[in-house]
Amino acid sequence: MEKAYDMIWKRKVIELMADYKIGGNMIKFVANFLKKRYFRVKINGTLSDCLETENGVPQGSAISVTLFLIVINLFKNCIQKPVSYSGFADDCTVLVAGKNPKTTTQLLQKTINQLETLNRRTGFRFSKTKTVLAIFSKAALDLEEFQINIGNTVVEIVDTVKILGLTFDAHLKWNTHIKSLKNECIRRLSVLKCISSKNWGADLEIINNTYKSLIRTKLDYGSIAYNSARKSLLKTLEPVQNAAARIITGAFRTSPVLAILSEAKLPPLHIRRMQTTLNYATSIAATPDNPVFKLIFKNSSINYSPFKAHISIHARVELYLKSVEKSIGPVLPQMQLNSPPWLAEPMVILDDQFPSVKNEMNTTTIQQIFSNIKSNFSDHTPIFTDGSKSKNGTGCAILINGEIQKYKLPASWSVFSAEAHAVSKAVDSIALMDMNKFIIFSDSKSILSALKEVNSKNTAIKSINNKLLDLKHRNKIDSIVIAWIPSHCGIKENEIVNQAAKEAAAMSNDTVNIEPHPHTEKKKELSSAINEYWNELWKKAPALKIHEFVQNFFDNRPTLDVTRKEQVILTRLKIGHTNLTHIHLITKDKPNKCEKCAVSLSVKHLLLECADLAEERKSCNLPIEYSNYFAKKKSCYSVLELLKRTKFFHSI
Repeated sequence: MEKAYDMIWKRKVIELMADYKIGGNMIKFVANFLKKRYFRVKINGTLSDCLETENGVPQGSAISVTLFLIVINLFKNCIQKPVSYSGFADDCTVLVAGKNPKTTTQLLQKTINQLETLNRRTGFRFSKTKTVLAIFSKAALDLEEFQINIGNTVVEIVDTVKILGLTFDAHLKWNTHIKSLKNECIRRLSVLKCISSKNWGADLEIINNTYKSLIRTKLDYGSIAYNSARKSLLKTLEPVQNAAARIITGAFRTSPVLAILSEAKLPPLHIRRMQTTLNYATSIAATPDNPVFKLIFKNSSINYSPFKAHISIHARVELYLKSVEKSIGPVLPQMQLNSPPWLAEPMVILDDQFPSVKNEMNTTTIQQIFSNIKSNFSDHTPIFTDGSKSKNGTGCAILINGEIQKYKLPASWSVFSAEAHAVSKAVDSIALMDMNKFIIFSDSKSILSALKEVNSKNTAIKSINNKLLDLKHRNKIDSIVIAWIPSHCGIKENEIVNQAAKEAAAMSNDTVNIEPHPHTEKKKELSSAINEYWNELWKKAPALKIHEFVQNFFDNRPTLDVTRKEQVILTRLKIGHTNLTHIHLITKDKPNKCEKCAVSLSVKHLLLECADLAEERKSCNLPIEYSNYFAKKKSCYSVLELLKRTKFFHSI
């Protein structure tokens, strides 16, 4: 669109608002907001006369966006199948697919003519210089067969077109996009170089976060789409992250890439694209009305072939899930409340009966308050819920009328989701009971706070609210109260359900509850599986000296209060490639040798084997096991002290 905000007819905005049944003071407010608006310009200190704006909505105003969308949405109503339309702000894309060039061109021209007619009724105008025609086909085509006109102007046919930051080429091979993406990321690497060096610079974590913010986000954007490019083309992006990891860690130039990535805790880009693709698929699984849902989950006719250069997103998702031996499975849909918030009767939530800090009141007093709550709601059936997360796993439990129900949950679930699932199962049990008054006791204050939020984005909380609204509408319950009680304060029922939740968490993984899960928790589960998948591949990589110190790619490293130079030294020692031991690979000279032992210098020889340094190693209190040299803060400081005493500190 050309000057979209400035060209909208004000009268059309008011007409459309009336069509949407928006009246009263609101439409009067908008009409007054749009009329009698003036502008003037200033050139060389001289102001022009004031002129009244005839068209357009004010730029910069919050309500202008809504008014613009009311008008621009008319475009979608003009589009008829098989032509499709997508828009973002004032950028419009009209698409049509077909085998016959003549028929396809006619359909597209007819649609453009209809949109031009609409423009004359709304004030919009297509930009003839920015509007282009892109033809996507594997076959060689005669471009003269494709001619689209806007008025008397022939639309330019281009080989590539940029839509929302992604450059599409005629054969959808992504060559142009990936090439420009790589060049832009390489340019941004200079920012990392400005804040880091081998001997000075920002902390490793700061440089790492800078990379993730400036460069990896750029690589992530659109990766779900361009991941269909051939593998050899995608591999051209890997050197970008490898170079960034080398800058972040200060690793020596000859260091193995997998060792550098381990120190920077950056999985390769193909693993990153696997994660973003499965995250996207999980989000789509929670929105079955999304048009992409059928492409990902119901496109079973497309099979994956390892010899095929381009594979569909459906095939990629299937391949990734097979690699990590997981499935997306049933996911709670992202839903809206069944009733408008202003019509829904608010549930009674008691979260202020006890002091927020348990230490402010003794156990006896807490038990007395609990007894008073039970007495005040003596005609309500009590239900106790709890969730538990430990090294054994995650689980939840509910207690109703002395009966305990346990549920084993995926280990990746958070405590919040476990607590929410327990409340959800309690509501499910209420639907099967004959009583109509209930009070649910939970020791999770965060759950009660979330249930108070009318517009909570958490799918589990929305599901609970919808279940309660449904029970109300069906007159299954007259009253339901959700109350917070402190944990581990001698409340018998809470202690019972707490122990049951712990037992559920420790149950076998074969008993995991397979009911629909929140998509946020499914993402965590898949992310954990992808990390484990990559970790296994990394551990099998041959000849990595870092394996002596790091057994798992994602293990946390000790946080050290050291300089940038000391960080770089420790990194090089762990990787096993230093200036002292591997400079010969660059200079093509003979390897450096230990003067005392007459053997080639290596990090292991320097830190563990050299007899000439035995006394210094002993005085620095280095760990007995070589694998523990970089495991803890104390041992890292001891290694640095050894280097300083032996004068190797500046040679690493």
